[in-house]
Amino acid sequence: MSKILEQVNAVCERLDAVLRDIVSTLESPAARETAEQLASVQLAVENLESKGVPVPGQLRELLGSLQEEVRKTGESQEALDTIRHHLDTWTDLLSSRDGRSSSRTVTQAKTGIHEDDLEPLIIEALTQAGGAARADDVLAAVEERLGPALGDADLQPGPNGRPRWHATADWAHQNLLDRGVVEIGDQPGVWQLSPQYARKSA
Repeated sequence: MSKILEQVNAVCERLDAVLRDIVSTLESPAARETAEQLASVQLAVENLESKGVPVPGQLRELLGSLQEEVRKTGESQEALDTIRHHLDTWTDLLSSRDGRSSSRTVTQAKTGIHEDDLEPLIIEALTQAGGAARADDVLAAVEERLGPALGDADLQPGPNGRPRWHATADWAHQNLLDRGVVEIGDQPGVWQLSPQYARKSA
């Protein structure tokens, strides 16, 4: 094995280990529970302050502790976003070298539906489902709302056998995830609104 190939394999193995650690942190039940607890404590503090009632020291300490834990989770999300950005850059670089467009551009070029069209529909579907639902159920609800807006190109199966517009929906979901509107579900394949956004939509 050449030296450069050994270096590439070493980098990939290290990246794989880091990525698995990040995803494990973000998907852990503890991270979700901390975020929910922080939202509740923040609401309690805001209510006390709005009424002019002194906030107990222990409550402020708990708030600070929860904020620190959520900050660490936020750093993991930022790290994941950085990895995703580099992967997109590398994909575009390799695609341009081969004379192809990036995967994201190709997906949208082959479909009439765009991410901006799907984001509000995903939020609406999740809201009507009580804040969380299986991704397949969300897509089914979105497809029902889109109706004839989905053209033949959107409905054609892609390389993975799914309708091509589903790939665009995945990008739309990722955009919402990046903005904190949705979060990683407790179970694989579940999409859900973040606690903060779920309260706004209630």
